[in-house]
Parts: sequence; C-alpha cells; structure tokens
Amino acid sequence: MQVGDLVRFKDISSMCNNGKRMFPQFDGKVGIVVTLSVCPAGNDMASVLLNGSPERFNRRYYEVVNASR
Repeated sequence: MQVGDLVRFKDISSMCNNGKRMFPQFDGKVGIVVTLSVCPAGNDMASVLLNGSPERFNRRYYEVVNASR
C-alpha cells in the first residue's frame, strides 16, 4: 500500500454487544490513501479519504483495490 492507492475499508473489528462491528459506517467504502505513518505503539497506519474526510486506521483495515503506478 502506498499514497495514491485506491483502497476499500473492511471492518475487521470485534463484534459489539449489538451484533455489529465497531465501524459499520465505513465498511465497504472506497477511498484514496493520503498518508502513511506509524503510531507511537508501532502500528502501521493509513489515512484515507472516506466520505470526503481523512480517516486514520491501522493498515490492516484496508485492502488495495487499485495500486497507483
């Protein structure tokens, strides 16, 4: 994954008490990677434009749909 890639959000979070995952509003949404970083805990993070605003999650939450060249 790199800046400029088209990615899809996949909600891999644990199930909540209501039977849904933590981020259903983003599940399946497609966006563009705008920044890559590492959080203080050492996890690889990606900020992606989803619904017009940048959303920052662990890179494992995204799957590359189309890699930029």
